Amino acid sequence: MSEIDGLKALSKKLSELGSQLGGKTLRQSLLRASTPTVKQIKQNLAHGKSPHKTYKGRLVAPGFARRNVARKSKLSRDKTTAFVFIGVKPEAYYAVAFLELGTRFIPANPVFTRALEQDQSNIVARFSELLKDKIDTIGQSS
Repeated sequence: MSEIDGLKALSKKLSELGSQLGGKTLRQSLLRASTPTVKQIKQNLAHGKSPHKTYKGRLVAPGFARRNVARKSKLSRDKTTAFVFIGVKPEAYYAVAFLELGTRFIPANPVFTRALEQDQSNIVARFSELLKDKIDTIGQSS
């Protein structure tokens, strides 16, 4: 298989795989490219020293928000665009609503925003490298 240079060449190679396999490859590569950013968010997310109750009334241990950082991926209907959403599970919404954005009493600590902004170019580089490797692997097995 020839060397893949640039995003146009990657896009062309991806479309050659077909919509089903191409979409799956696109989504997997994007998820893997975002993994270090999610780890950084978890590491930098503040946590208290005592248990607290969630809005459901459940008593949870310190670090609950950190353990509930999650990401979800979506693929467009035409399987040409993939999205990754990084946030927290619903019961830990306060990590974004209060800690990330701040309140009158809690200063804003934009952990999610800062991590995404700092790692944006690395995510793109990892994504293109992972996508290239995945396409090459699929091409060699065909």
